[in-house]
Amino acid sequence: KENGEGIREEAYLQSTFKLRTTKDIIEKYGIKKFNQRCKESVWIYKKALFTYNLNIIWQNIPVNILEDTYKEFMVKDLVLGVGIIPLILGSIGVYIGMNEKRKAIYLYAAFVLTILLLLVLRLVTISIGLMILGIAMSIFSALTIVKFVNYFKKTRFHGLNYFFVLILIFSFIFLSFIPSFGNNLNEISDEKLNDMKWIQEHTTSDEVIVGNLLEGHLITSVAERKNIMDINFLLAPNPIKRMKEVDLIYSSFTEARVLELIKKYNIKIIYLSEDTEKLYGIKDLNFVKGSNCFDWEAKFYVFKC
Repeated sequence: KENGEGIREEAYLQSTFKLRTTKDIIEKYGIKKFNQRCKESVWIYKKALFTYNLNIIWQNIPVNILEDTYKEFMVKDLVLGVGIIPLILGSIGVYIGMNEKRKAIYLYAAFVLTILLLLVLRLVTISIGLMILGIAMSIFSALTIVKFVNYFKKTRFHGLNYFFVLILIFSFIFLSFIPSFGNNLNEISDEKLNDMKWIQEHTTSDEVIVGNLLEGHLITSVAERKNIMDINFLLAPNPIKRMKEVDLIYSSFTEARVLELIKKYNIKIIYLSEDTEKLYGIKDLNFVKGSNCFDWEAKFYVFKC
């Protein structure tokens, strides 16, 4: 695992292929394939750092979607993302630690303030910032819980220690985990994974598949085919132009313009998933009507001219 990239790639493979453990990745995905992904990821980020310098913070994201990625940080994001109990207990833990002049607490508190500042300045995404804050506040919460338990032991209610801990645990679960269910974690459906397998079986490795912005990684990693664009904009050539051209493919009524793009990118299949239908407000490709250049199979428009 090079420079921590193995951890990131491992998490991605586990979520994408529904693999539970590292052993599953080794047995079902393959250790050589996994190591190659890690190395390629490291090479990409090293090259990007030399290309963009400090601007790598914004990952070459097109201006038109940059604001959505690094959106304004609000209090409700903090409450829903971290949880009420960790925020309350964590804040008390910070106070206790600083009051006792613990050096470790000063260090963690400075770290939390740094993350909050980065969120306010939009130098880190909301999801990453809240994840780090959640971990830090959980550590502070542990200090608070220990203090409460020790306090209860000195009172006549010391027999209720376990009951108090159980209340805290259930409150933590209810107020921290349950709100997260409202946040769809973009779990990939079996249907979409089957679509990627279909693409892999009916195309060659040098052919290009068109999908929406969020499906680009699936096309590359699962179907193992080339795409026009995905959410990794680092080192991507002309990302704004590519996004507009993909929009044109899905929304155009003119076949001639779309055929120019198909030849330009060597496109074999235009993938029209349910997500893409909702995104563009369409049920099929408008320019395909009456065309002899496409075979239609369920969600796949196969170019044959």
